[in-house]
Amino acid sequence: MNKNEKIALLLNIVLVCLGIVGTLIAFSTYGIGLFVYYTVDSNILCLVSSILYVIFLFIKKKQQDMPLWVMITRFMATVCLMVTFIVVVAYLAPVEVWIPGGGYFANLKILLFQDDMLYQHLLCPVISFISFGFFEGDRRLNKKKTIWLGTLATLIYGTILIVLNVLNVVNGPYPFFRISENPVGNISVMAAVIVLSYSISRFILLLNQKHSPRLLKNKDK
Repeated sequence: MNKNEKIALLLNIVLVCLGIVGTLIAFSTYGIGLFVYYTVDSNILCLVSSILYVIFLFIKKKQQDMPLWVMITRFMATVCLMVTFIVVVAYLAPVEVWIPGGGYFANLKILLFQDDMLYQHLLCPVISFISFGFFEGDRRLNKKKTIWLGTLATLIYGTILIVLNVLNVVNGPYPFFRISENPVGNISVMAAVIVLSYSISRFILLLNQKHSPRLLKNKDK
């Protein structure tokens, strides 16, 4: 392993540990209903992708030798986590009332530092972004269709939750899924989230490629 791969390995081991802790705390709070939350699903995806990354890096010894789908999974997880982080900071903190009479920073303190949110809203998104953007560079990801894969998980989740809200199976869990309350406004927010996801995909992939080795000996797997 080169230096970047060793750092990426260490960061992904940290992600595995933090992901397990965050998921266990979330499960103790929400039970089986935790899967309705994009935040939780994104962190579980990150946990799985980091476990796979660690396993295959130990087996293959070189990142360029691991299956391409593992790197795509890391890409998708990182994009979803950054969507989570930005939505929390730019939308949930100023819009939702978390403390009666509390302002933006009081809300942000809860959303970024309390219980499972410390892991799922802050630590895992930041660490995954650093690891994938700066130390997991892989030239095999430099394809036009790869960018759309970063948005795929968000599109699937959003579609399912919209249908469940329309059928009154669930309420929310985020304000913009409550279509009947404010159709135009909430649809606009959802559209903005998709655009955000695509923009993050482009940015994180460009960052990844900037820190990728110039040559790969092996073909795509």
